[in-house]
Amino acid sequence: MSKKINSHKHDEEEDKTASSKSTTNSSGSCSFCNEEIVIERVEIAIPIHADREHLKLSYDTSGVGKFHKSCWKIVRQMLTKRAGSCKEGAFSRTEKLYLKDACDTAEFHDSMDSVWDKGKEVAELIRLSKHVVVFTGAGISTAAGIGDYRGKSGKWTTDAMKSNMPGSSTSVAATDDGGVEYELLRPTYTHEAIVFLLEKELIKYVISQNGDGLHTLSGVPKDSISELHGNVFEELCEGCGIRYSRAFYTLDDTAGQYFEDMEDYGRSNIKLPSHAKKCERCGNNHRTGRKCEECGKQLIDSIINFGDHLEIEIMGRAEEHAAEADLIISLGSTMAVTPANILVSSNPTARIVICNRQLTEFDSMCEGGRRRMKGCRIFTDCDKMMNSVLRNLIPAAEVDEWEQRRTSRMTEYDLKRVVEDIKTNKRASGKEKT
Repeated sequence: MSKKINSHKHDEEEDKTASSKSTTNSSGSCSFCNEEIVIERVEIAIPIHADREHLKLSYDTSGVGKFHKSCWKIVRQMLTKRAGSCKEGAFSRTEKLYLKDACDTAEFHDSMDSVWDKGKEVAELIRLSKHVVVFTGAGISTAAGIGDYRGKSGKWTTDAMKSNMPGSSTSVAATDDGGVEYELLRPTYTHEAIVFLLEKELIKYVISQNGDGLHTLSGVPKDSISELHGNVFEELCEGCGIRYSRAFYTLDDTAGQYFEDMEDYGRSNIKLPSHAKKCERCGNNHRTGRKCEECGKQLIDSIINFGDHLEIEIMGRAEEHAAEADLIISLGSTMAVTPANILVSSNPTARIVICNRQLTEFDSMCEGGRRRMKGCRIFTDCDKMMNSVLRNLIPAAEVDEWEQRRTSRMTEYDLKRVVEDIKTNKRASGKEKT
């Protein structure tokens, strides 16, 4: 993780929050049949620098292909046939490779009528439930400018595309001047809607895999959330355990990059900071360079890297609420990371609602079965789904007033963030004991 994160913005039309049913907006032409697509579609991405001379399908300049759901089904069927066995419709070997890779990250979009109707279903499920738990992933933060990981344009997807391109290489001295500062990120409609429902006691608890700090910035109380993978704005003492909530990004990216370079290339052009220490579990550095105000020992970031253990207390609270939940709403997550994903299905009787643009291994659970009653599956952006839920759950005038206050909330968020170089920033916005 680094202070600058890869940015990712949807198309302008995709970012607009839907306040009512609409099926009049065009989403372009189908890459297969070339006919117009109206909202409901499937999107994939191939490498942006792919050689397109022998490609049968049409893709835009960023490598994105859009399909009617029926046309995408035909494409999938064609991929199972040998080249040349379906007359002139066969794909080249190169395009087949691109398409098969794209199948794993294809994104599905329901029509706005469907999103509205499913939002109404979810609103009714919330009314009927006593203990609603929301489980969130990277997809709820894409509208804030953060790229996701497994989407068609996600970080891991594009990294894999680059590594598969002929002549691709990475240098020890390579730099990334792009991205967005964490301090500049602000909560999305979905973050704020979760707080709105928490305040009305319609949601009891939030379990998040995100480390961007947007849940706590939006106002989710500390006792109402388990941030399973940490928070870039929190650090703790490796001695006495006191936690510090900061207004600035806490990680030491210089030390982190040094250990990543050593792991990848066996050398680094970076000078290792004197406070840095390689973690035995994840192989990276957690020390931030600041010291505890109580005992004077080193502070470490709270981020959980691959190989690190989840914090027992934080995971324990998540397990308790997941077990008690009669409705779990998963937003913006493919639920592919363990052990976090097991929380979604830990209660065999809880209804499950999933809003995500990609297929997940938990989708069938939304249909219910045995002891689990029917939930709901929505393929759309989380902001659109949450808008539909709110407008089917809360009086329209109250939702309108709440939405109009977003500008003032943004001002409040600005006051809670310090935008400057964290290497020289030693200020704390508060601390709490674990």
